[in-house]
Amino acid sequence: MKDLLMAVFGLYLVLASIKGRIWCMLYIGGRKTETLVVDGPYARSRNPLYYYSAMGVVGISFASGMLSIVAVMSLLFAASYPFVIWEEEKRLLSIHGERYRRYCEMVPRFWPRRDVRGENRRHEFVPSLFHKAFWDAVGFLVGWLLVAGTHFMHAIESLPRWMRFV
Repeated sequence: MKDLLMAVFGLYLVLASIKGRIWCMLYIGGRKTETLVVDGPYARSRNPLYYYSAMGVVGISFASGMLSIVAVMSLLFAASYPFVIWEEEKRLLSIHGERYRRYCEMVPRFWPRRDVRGENRRHEFVPSLFHKAFWDAVGFLVGWLLVAGTHFMHAIESLPRWMRFV
């Protein structure tokens, strides 16, 4: 029962990750450096793509049915991504200057704010970028399916013992 609950919760996180990553890509649409995007998900967090990626990684980890895997993957993500974020912030500050500095004062680095009201009722996007974002995000679902499927195969003893990695 615990494994099933963990898998379902992990799937929820993966689906939320997919939705969030597509939402982000519809706003940023390949213009991360040329335009300072401050609306939509970027009004809530300066790094919503990383936030939703973390959610996807944790969701895939939950499919293993092992809290130790969830903890290790969460720690690995938490240890590696701050460096990526800091480098990106330096680059954006050099491009956008004072406007980016003010944005940083108002919007949290990683954890999204909940107090943002609404968003634009209309927003243009590039369809080809939507399709790319969708297929990139679906990778999280594929990862969840592979881990959950492997875990299930082990549970019904359909895989050799030497293949036990989750």
